[in-house]
This record gives sequence, structure tokens and C-alpha cells, in this order.
Amino acid sequence: MATDIQFSYPQQLVKISSVSLVTDADRPTLLVVGDDFSAVDEVLLNDIPSPEVMILTPTQLTAVMPVEVQSNALVNVVVVSYRFVFTEQSLVSFRFGRTNRKASGINRLVQLFIKVLLTTPGTDIFSPTVGGGALRNLGRTFSKDSAGGIVGDFVISVDNTAKQVSAMQARKSRLPRDERLLSAQVKSARFDAAQTALIVSVLLISQAGTAATANIVL
Repeated sequence: MATDIQFSYPQQLVKISSVSLVTDADRPTLLVVGDDFSAVDEVLLNDIPSPEVMILTPTQLTAVMPVEVQSNALVNVVVVSYRFVFTEQSLVSFRFGRTNRKASGINRLVQLFIKVLLTTPGTDIFSPTVGGGALRNLGRTFSKDSAGGIVGDFVISVDNTAKQVSAMQARKSRLPRDERLLSAQVKSARFDAAQTALIVSVLLISQAGTAATANIVL
């Protein structure tokens, strides 16, 4: 079975029930209460990792606020687990691990789809026509009323990506069915003005019937 080096990591997000400030801490620190903190990898405060996380109980932890966050309003708190699963409670991050890991099956399909989705046509000199163009609106200035157009553009990018991936895979007769794309559907897409980010969820189904939900923040 063909494999690729893994660079996308679908990490589970732990549900949070409350966040409060620890009043007697030496540094600005948050007390976070949630479902299950037994496999916490990191805590993100306004998308910045906390420099120090301490698990107090299976449902409570403290997280020191990064310097960049201390003088700003706290917009979001995210607790990330090191469990790798493609579900509605996971978020895809991109990085290379400390050791090279191989991706195959549905993981490889998701990686390929995301890679094509986030490629802008014309930026790959070897394949100038390839790319879903999902990042075209990144960094642009727009009004609140135009947010719907950004979501619409993303849906079009997903459709274009699905067609390109299917065409690419059609030329590979030996590709396993669990790595072949059957369908891609945008489950949800919304623009968060507070984070100035597009939060999307895409459901991919392989020809073997395996399903994976890829949640991405752009």
C-alpha cells in the first residue's frame, strides 16, 4: 500500500464547560473545567499555546496566559488532546512530527484533499493548474456583509478540489479504495469575526465507505 509522510494531525478538542481566572496565582492563570483532560496535549489561548499547563484533576486544569494574551481580551480557549481522530470534535493542524510517520488509507486521502484545497492555482510550477484556491481570500479586507461571499467561495473551492482529486486518482489504477475519494461535502462553514477566521468542516468519504471529518480554521 502506498504511503506519504504525515503532516496533517487531526487532534481531538476537549469540551470545556467553564473558564475562570485564578485570583491567587503568581502569573495570570486560568482555571479550565471540562470533560476529560487525561490526554491533553496543549491549551490554546487566542490561538497561542499556554507556556505552562497543569492537570489538577481529570476535569480541571490550569493554564498560564501567554504574554501576548495578557494585555488583550481573551477571545477563545481551546484544549487540544493528543488523540488523533477524524471526528466532529477534532481539529486538523499541520506540522512534521519528531519522527517521520507514514500516512495511509483515509489519513492519506484527507492529506491529499487538504493539500490540493489549500493550494492556489499557479503557485506550483510543476502543476500550475492544480489547486482549490481556498486561501485566495486570506488577508483581504472586506465588510461584515461580505462574509457570506467568503463562505460561498470556500464551498466552490471544495467542489473544485473534489473534481481535481478524483481526476488525479483516476490515473492511478493501483490506489487502494480507502484512499480514493468518493465524495466531499461541506458540513459547516462560518466566518468568525472575533477570530477573523473561517471555521470549516468538510466530510470526506472514500470509495471503501470510510468517512472522515476534517475541521480546519483558516
